[in-house]
Amino acid sequence: MSVLIVLTQAMFQERIEANGGIDGGGIVATWEEIMEAATTSGVPIGVHLATSGGETTAFIPPRGWSQERLAGFVAGKHEELAEAFGDILSMDSTQGPMKTGGA
Repeated sequence: MSVLIVLTQAMFQERIEANGGIDGGGIVATWEEIMEAATTSGVPIGVHLATSGGETTAFIPPRGWSQERLAGFVAGKHEELAEAFGDILSMDSTQGPMKTGGA
């Protein structure tokens, strides 16, 4: 059984600051850090963020994972995700990240 790792917006922002801030390349460095962590751990890592349209969770898969494998992993974690972040309103890897109703 694999673990579910999801960074909150506060955690994500802390990593951006630790990696040089918004103006210092911290955003790109943070996404690269998350991708490396996903690859090292062998499991996708989610980032849960508030957007103008509600809340969304994007999953970064380990290198070499197909979209189908990522979709299967996220589908298998459906109950855990809904418990942590609210009802899942949509999940479409071709149209962007998963949309949640919020907790």
